[in-house]
Amino acid sequence: MRCGIDWHRFAVLSVVCIMFAVAGCGRADSGNQEQKVQTAPDQKVVDAARVDQVVVYYFHNTRRCPTCLGIQKAIEETIETKFKNDIDANMLVFEELNMEEAANKKYVAQFQLTFGTMIVAAQAKGETRKWENAGKVWEFAQSPGELKAYVEKMIRQQLDLIGRNV
Repeated sequence: MRCGIDWHRFAVLSVVCIMFAVAGCGRADSGNQEQKVQTAPDQKVVDAARVDQVVVYYFHNTRRCPTCLGIQKAIEETIETKFKNDIDANMLVFEELNMEEAANKKYVAQFQLTFGTMIVAAQAKGETRKWENAGKVWEFAQSPGELKAYVEKMIRQQLDLIGRNV
């Protein structure tokens, strides 16, 4: 039976996923690194009065390991339990995106992605004005409570740009 799987790619992705699960994405020293905060190239200063929505993206590959799935589950649970009012007010949106799909390559380039991660982006009228790669999700992947606290903190930082007193 032929199923059209590129076995070489499958083997490479499997090894990478196992490495992420065992080594926490090889980011053991990430606790000492600052988060990557970016502003859009055409926007030198974020105008907080104009930021009207925060988008939380979770990027992953087609083949997913238990750690990747666990990170996504923690993100979704945190958003559902801590930010329901923000979702209802359309101030917060969650998007799960496969980095390997052609339609999502623009995001991979925009956010300079090389592996699965969570990006929290402040937007004004649908355009990203400021974003942060919350790559420490891998550091906390094996500690659901710490992971959820980190996710909440990262989202609240961007929601503060909307002018909310959180």
